[in-house]
Amino acid sequence: MRLHNDSSGKDNDPTVFTNYHHSQLDSDLLNQAVENAISDRIFVTSSLGLLKDMKFPTYKYKIINYIKKITDDENIIALFYTLSDSLEYKDIIHIKNILQSNIPAKNSPSKTKNPDELNVNPISREKNLATDEKNDSISNDSMREYMY
Repeated sequence: MRLHNDSSGKDNDPTVFTNYHHSQLDSDLLNQAVENAISDRIFVTSSLGLLKDMKFPTYKYKIINYIKKITDDENIIALFYTLSDSLEYKDIIHIKNILQSNIPAKNSPSKTKNPDELNVNPISREKNLATDEKNDSISNDSMREYMY
């Protein structure tokens, strides 16, 4: 689709271009690659091993082109399609960390810390109780006034 605005006759009129592209892999194949990564650690290790001679830093499209030259295995290719288009990957370890962070089983709620363990807001519980007691006494007094 191409849109061009010629209504004013100025040289700086906005031009908008859009492209539509079809996914090169279907979602079933991508999901299967992620399932393989979850259940088979050797699958991830061997897939990453294919990148040993690749030059870094690099982008997803270069990784996919490189992998396609080495293998025809659609699961391996699909695994690398799960990478982000916008990141520049520094090395194989960087790619491994990204792939592991994308695996849902490793990021399940059972693996996350309780809010008490996070130490995000280190206000003591006793201080909160003291504040709550003051607020309760004020609200109780104000309610008594309205009840009479």
